[in-house]
Amino acid sequence: MSLKAWDIMLEAAEQLDAAAIASAREEAELLLTVLTGWDRSSLYIDQTKGLSEKQADRYRQWVKRRATGEPHAHIVGYRDFWKHSFKVTADTLIPRGDSETLIEAVLAQVGQSQALKILDLGTGSGCLLLSLLGEMENATGLGVDINPSAIAVARENAETVGCADRVDFQQSDWFDAVDAKTTPFNVVLSNPPYIPSADIATLDAGVKDFEPTLALDGGESGLECYEKILTNMGPYIASDSLIVFEVGIHQAQDLCKMLKGKGLKNIRIFKDLGQIERVVSAVNP
Repeated sequence: MSLKAWDIMLEAAEQLDAAAIASAREEAELLLTVLTGWDRSSLYIDQTKGLSEKQADRYRQWVKRRATGEPHAHIVGYRDFWKHSFKVTADTLIPRGDSETLIEAVLAQVGQSQALKILDLGTGSGCLLLSLLGEMENATGLGVDINPSAIAVARENAETVGCADRVDFQQSDWFDAVDAKTTPFNVVLSNPPYIPSADIATLDAGVKDFEPTLALDGGESGLECYEKILTNMGPYIASDSLIVFEVGIHQAQDLCKMLKGKGLKNIRIFKDLGQIERVVSAVNP
């Protein structure tokens, strides 16, 4: 039996709107196109398209989950970032467009043909490291995360992106399990937890209720993870190593002071598309 997709989608939009989900109609359309593989415009061109009962049931389940505030990426199982689709789960932070600023900051400062070693601290889904490796065919990388479930997701994404032969992932609390005797890393990057602990409760429900607190909570000041990384990275970097961090709103200047205090040079700030100071980089002299 075929059910009219257009009518089911309109019902879904009403359900999401009643649940105070922003852009409810667009959300309903997007979930339907992901489920069916249809182009969004085709929903309007042919409003007689049908769904099987199995498809309709699955779609309604997705809409019910979205109405609770569960992020779209968790429901469909992936998020597009840079040039790839990355698997995400409740164990990983959902990749966001603002974080692409970090990719741009690295590529603006290193040669894409260089055989560099990259360390990604708090790798999560692996989206940052794998996106860079996709642009730098001679580079290799190590991604570490304290959560073994996140490491498993990152390894799957490495296979999907096609970089599995040039990357390793390891469970580690920052540098704890990283071998300092290996060749120093030329690039160290991180999007660490940077939300002040007291601000976690004020975050959007889709973030605070569904994304891992471990990937959000940056301690009392929001800057604790940066301090840990900067204090312990010495044995793992070489002269001229590039250090690149994502930061939260109003944190860039504070991090610049920290970097200067550690003796790092060539400190630069990069703004995201919203003109927010999103990434801070520095060079080890």
